[in-house]
Amino acid sequence: MAITATLKYATPNRLRFLIVASVGDGEDVDIAIEEYAERGPMKQLANALTTGYGKIAAGAELTQAIARALLQSDDAEAIVGEGVSTAMCHITGRSGGPLVADATIGADGATLSVNVAAPGAAASGYLDIEIPGAIGA
Repeated sequence: MAITATLKYATPNRLRFLIVASVGDGEDVDIAIEEYAERGPMKQLANALTTGYGKIAAGAELTQAIARALLQSDDAEAIVGEGVSTAMCHITGRSGGPLVADATIGADGATLSVNVAAPGAAASGYLDIEIPGAIGA
């Protein structure tokens, strides 16, 4: 079976996906942020490698550390810079087993993505990717 991610809500500062894993047991899905971010702070964050963002220079190589700094605010001040907006990922469970999310690098090596996995049983829930405190949040 499969795991699906369906966009339910999008603003310049927030993306919300419904995640449904029919079986669990290691199913996962990659969500490429640039495919869904249409404008505003989320679009700027999605295009960080092509246009530059904070301390990240345009054309920089995407690393796991950069992905986590941009999408999970993990060591963001050191990697992105002080006062630069970064996102946070939150999962709200609906049913079944747990869902886990991690910022990652797409298969092409240059796409900023969030990977959601269902390590146990079938599960469903919402993944919110939000830039807190951004204008319009």
